[in-house]
Amino acid sequence: MVIEWLTPAPDSTGGSPVTGYKLYKFEGVGPNTKSNPEPIMQEVQDILVLGGGGGNVVAGSFTVSFRGEETDSIPVDASATDVKFALQNLDTINLVSVESILHDQGHGWRVSFVSEAGDLPLMQSTSGRLTTTGPDESTATGSVAVRVVIEEHIKGDKAYLIYDGTDQPSVRSYTAGNLLPDARYAFTVAPINQVGDGVLSLATTTTIARAGASAQQTTASGGALHAGIAGSIQEEQIVVFASDDCDSDRLVLSFGSQTRETYNLCGSTAQTFEAAIEALPGVGDVHVSREDLVTLAGASGHAWS
Repeated sequence: MVIEWLTPAPDSTGGSPVTGYKLYKFEGVGPNTKSNPEPIMQEVQDILVLGGGGGNVVAGSFTVSFRGEETDSIPVDASATDVKFALQNLDTINLVSVESILHDQGHGWRVSFVSEAGDLPLMQSTSGRLTTTGPDESTATGSVAVRVVIEEHIKGDKAYLIYDGTDQPSVRSYTAGNLLPDARYAFTVAPINQVGDGVLSLATTTTIARAGASAQQTTASGGALHAGIAGSIQEEQIVVFASDDCDSDRLVLSFGSQTRETYNLCGSTAQTFEAAIEALPGVGDVHVSREDLVTLAGASGHAWS
């Protein structure tokens, strides 16, 4: 099976040129369905501060470790951006997306790994520099146990690195061998530059390996990948657009040689995007799904497939 991919957009790598690519394989993948168009799951973990319930106030700082590397001290009232930068300063983490969350005993942060593929080990935390006081500003006592814990929110699908093209930026295809007949596979690719590994592409559409099939006639695609699975699935195209101001930035599409265009689709939902595409001349029924993305330069946007 041949996997091919395109060069990322110039503004998606933070201004540093791409120096290579890494390709990951997922085995035993579920099919792409209307209810689950993207069956590949990326790892998501929650950092939870406990002991803040019942009016107690938690103060101090903590650290987080991942694969042997430990962050600097993180204030317990840190913003999502502060936690993101603390984690990305580790040599063992390239890019994460972080959002603040609330729970019944306090608050925390949800960490989505966007450049590390697979079922990742849990981050570890230290809580020795945390304190808590009660509503009357006295030291909290009793059953209160102020601490930071880390829980797995979404288990990442197991991934295998099958190609490491460090320092080979011109190579944008790979022939995957040793595939089991009738087994389902998907693939994802990450660009590499001087900063490290970039954001993983959207996974290819789930592909079934067939006994005796020619690799040159079976091409996987998805996200930064391109082309369809010959003779087994319908064509899929990915539209990626990053913008922080949809009033001034415009995403307008047409189909083939037709002159009719869509209205501005910047930031649109999957349903709105789907209806706009189906309204174009020459387009029949389509199914659209949407994923959020953040470029290496920090711009936010979406990918519609």
